[in-house]
Amino acid sequence: AYSSWLSTTATKYNCYFMRKNYFFKATNIVLLLLFFTVLQIAQYTFVFHNIVLPTFWYLDFLLVLFFGSLVFLFPWRLFDKIYIPIIYGITVVFTLVNINFFNTAGDIFSLTYLAMMENSLNVAASAASIDIPFTVLGSLSILLLIAVILLFDRFLFKQDKEVFKEHYKKNKLVTSILAVVTVLICFTSYALTSANAMPAFLDNTILIEKKDNFKEYGMLNYYLKEAPYILFGDKMNNKVEKQLKEYFTIPQTTANSFTGLLKDYNVVNICVETGDDLMLNETLAPNLYSLFNDAITFNRNYSKNKTNISEFIGMTGSAPVAGIAKKYQYSLPFSVPTMLHEQGYSTLYFHDAPYETDVYDREELMPKLKFDEVYMRDDLFPGEPGWDFSGTFSLDSDAMPVVADKILAHKDDKFYAYYMTLSMHGPYDRPKNHERLEEKYGGKYYAAVANGQFVNPLKGTVNEHCVDNYMMAVMDFDKGLGDFIQKFKDNGVYDKTLFVLYGDHEMYYVGADGIPLNKTLCQTEDMSYAKMYKTLMCFANPQLKKKFGDMIYDQFTTPYNVAPTILDLLGLKYNPNYYLGCSLFSPEMKKKQVFYSIELSAFFNEDFWSFSHKETFRRFNDKADAKEFLQEVSRIVDREVKLNIIYTNDFFSTHDFKDYTF
Repeated sequence: AYSSWLSTTATKYNCYFMRKNYFFKATNIVLLLLFFTVLQIAQYTFVFHNIVLPTFWYLDFLLVLFFGSLVFLFPWRLFDKIYIPIIYGITVVFTLVNINFFNTAGDIFSLTYLAMMENSLNVAASAASIDIPFTVLGSLSILLLIAVILLFDRFLFKQDKEVFKEHYKKNKLVTSILAVVTVLICFTSYALTSANAMPAFLDNTILIEKKDNFKEYGMLNYYLKEAPYILFGDKMNNKVEKQLKEYFTIPQTTANSFTGLLKDYNVVNICVETGDDLMLNETLAPNLYSLFNDAITFNRNYSKNKTNISEFIGMTGSAPVAGIAKKYQYSLPFSVPTMLHEQGYSTLYFHDAPYETDVYDREELMPKLKFDEVYMRDDLFPGEPGWDFSGTFSLDSDAMPVVADKILAHKDDKFYAYYMTLSMHGPYDRPKNHERLEEKYGGKYYAAVANGQFVNPLKGTVNEHCVDNYMMAVMDFDKGLGDFIQKFKDNGVYDKTLFVLYGDHEMYYVGADGIPLNKTLCQTEDMSYAKMYKTLMCFANPQLKKKFGDMIYDQFTTPYNVAPTILDLLGLKYNPNYYLGCSLFSPEMKKKQVFYSIELSAFFNEDFWSFSHKETFRRFNDKADAKEFLQEVSRIVDREVKLNIIYTNDFFSTHDFKDYTF
């Protein structure tokens, strides 16, 4: 009788304990969902202002529920105390990174950055701005969740002994079945719901319309979709190949009155580091000013991308949305260096960065793009020490004369040379970076300021010296440019050379107050304003200037126009379907152009700002037609999808370009 009573009591206790343990686990999941919801509200309110939660908020909710339900597979309470905070901690980290990314660059975090993290820490650090309040609150919320779980555990089980092993042995089958059923229900609910809510086209536009997809489907679902795209790229099959052939073989007319004007001319393409339009000043940059007087200038030019992306755009007319990765071959028959290489041009690339500190691995990339010769600092100044991002930047005034000599060694042949400048690289709040510049140019600069020949837009603020340092760096670039151009004139090839200058991005580096300078200069906290991204651009050649006249090119332009314009002026037959922009002299320029910023995942011109082809986010011009703008965005998205299939599949490494052009 005693044995029977003991057995009955033990069974009852185990059933009671099992219910109690399940209640503990279920409550922990509820706490996780509650904390996650509050976290999401904070994130979406900060990033999207008038949006509290994603449109399909329940997708992330179900995904958290599924991962949380895994606690039922393990009977130990200790697992809950560790696992639940880890899940929440991961979401906190992603949220804080997103908020800080948005605060600094108007962007949200992408898993593509992980692939570049090892090489880009110095660049990222120079532009970083940490949102202290959100970082502190996020960290405290993790500690609060852990504290609540521990207190609840103590309250619920304070009178119970540790009988997990005995309990699990006696209820192993029931516990396992209930756990598996619970997890399957959660997973099935998420799988069916997400399949219904997330359209198939999202696979191709996940990165192109990043912010819109993030806004629609939630943070966790966005990253869940992004990861396989980054790892495996676009899917390739016979149907996709047929679509590409149909798209890229559509005949287009490119001829205009400027086509072939500079046939067989040399080309020097200079991408200006932080080529903000603030740098064009007759007193401080007389050589640049003189070149612009001998050029077609573009007073409404805009650019916003990382330097390597802006470089790539100037060479190819587009760029891979997932970033430039070593694993791809980049066999691109439509790129400028490839096409000119096939026309017998000598193709040369220059950048005064040491191989060991070049964050974008140009040594490997540029030969893939058919540059015959690639010169980095080790080649330009053999035996001399390199530099790093601690404040020992190389100067363009030293490098550009050497670069000119390397180019002019090919003066008896046709050449295409691409030079990436360096002097204006930020940040501008590190005294060590600019001691040499102030010693060389400080006297002239401060005299110009005193005489009213240059007005510092941040005069009287804590960031005044940042602009001072930037403009002295501009003066150094200008000194190098003057020596560079003079060598071309002395060698008699200036008139037979097309010089193209364009800025990679605006002055976005963080100032002395921890706020990005572009925000301070434009007096706004919002990154979604076109005026923040004005950069310089010019096409300089006496023959070109003579035909165009003294007029200023008064239309919206971007670096996407560079590659097709060079090919157009040289008279080369090219397929405009492979470029996001068009030649500056093409009839297509009659349409209002739109700039696609890969960095911001945004589309904009002087009339509208958008994160997708579906709707505008901000209007700058009350009279502008939103429908026309969104149609152009749709065209860009469609073309970028197809170009990314080419990039991520190394398409022309295995396919004949002649079969995919007209």
